[in-house]
Amino acid sequence: LVMKPTDTNSPQAQMLVAMYGGGLEYRWAIVNGLCVFAIGGDADSGVRSLIDQVKAGGPKQIGSEMKAALALIPGADKADVMGTFNYVRVLKMLPAMMGAMMPVPMPEVDFPTKSNIAIAANVGNGKLTFDIAIPKQHLAEIMAAFQMMMQHQMKMQSPQGPDLTPFKDMSTWLKCRNIDCGAAYEMNLEEYHMFIQKNADPRSPLPPPLVCKKCGEPSVYRAVKCEKCGSVFERGTV
Repeated sequence: LVMKPTDTNSPQAQMLVAMYGGGLEYRWAIVNGLCVFAIGGDADSGVRSLIDQVKAGGPKQIGSEMKAALALIPGADKADVMGTFNYVRVLKMLPAMMGAMMPVPMPEVDFPTKSNIAIAANVGNGKLTFDIAIPKQHLAEIMAAFQMMMQHQMKMQSPQGPDLTPFKDMSTWLKCRNIDCGAAYEMNLEEYHMFIQKNADPRSPLPPPLVCKKCGEPSVYRAVKCEKCGSVFERGTV
């Protein structure tokens, strides 16, 4: 699934590239009358693992979380579709997604969760009906997760700013966007984030460019180096 903006230079387009890169990769297959679906960074391996699991006869027992969900909705075991959704686990992905957009990295936050939203669906009489149960425990976990996120956000916005010392012994690749230059070189990661923190525009989630050491233009952005071919690509372009 690829989202292609009409104006690739707009801030909105750059935010999409920073978050999703070349797009969202997913795989699905029909095996023995069942549909298996995987999405993420390694969707191909994920769907192949699911295919093998179905061919082997499927799970030998119901997981504890699914058992708890079945107990929430009467008759859920006879529903056409049954599943769970954990909103707190979705929130766990936000720091990684926002970290790709924000000038300064966001720390990972571990939100404790032991409950799920239960969903059961039935098809009949030309209609699709849903039953959804949200346990009180899950609502409490969601509230606790948002409180933790707010605390971390306040810490990020403090006058001292985020703690950058973990990056002092790390480095990052940079690449010049100037097509007549294309310079690529490494920089200390702590120094890079200090520059970003000092020069970031509070009205924009995009990091400010650095001045290129080669051509002198403010057109240098963070990049990654391919371990196989050695080429350096700006983040979000591969």
